[in-house]
Amino acid sequence: MATNTDATFTHATPGSMTSSHKITIKNACKQNTDTDFEFDQPANSIVDGVFVRVVGAITIGGAADVGFRMGTNSDHTGQEIVADVSDGILDQSENATVAAGNVISFTIAETGGVVAPGSTAVAGSFTGVARKLYGRIDTPNQTISGANELEVHVAYRHF
Repeated sequence: MATNTDATFTHATPGSMTSSHKITIKNACKQNTDTDFEFDQPANSIVDGVFVRVVGAITIGGAADVGFRMGTNSDHTGQEIVADVSDGILDQSENATVAAGNVISFTIAETGGVVAPGSTAVAGSFTGVARKLYGRIDTPNQTISGANELEVHVAYRHF
């Protein structure tokens, strides 16, 4: 294979950078209720990470899980950023309480973050314009107790 002698290079410009936003949700889980929230994703970025930090412990009163999802649908049902994880916040079969200090890292869907090499058929994850991201915490019909406070962090990679 021949060497490309027509290529030109620019070295003086900065590369991609990261930033993040967080929201704090007090009373994050309420019996038989969805807690909806939203973020503003900056233009010219992808989602690099979604993390939930448990600030105040959450205890569920019966056999059920607390779920999490994030997408681009304004009805909060989208899964383009984080697929619906039915036990994303709390898996009651493992423990009835998620303790303060836990940090949960969610896998970013290829449509929201980086795509696997060679995955050019995947819908683009890059957004050239600012947009809203919509998340949901699904709480089943079980009593909730504890300090019940979460922080949701979204990290962006800017290009």
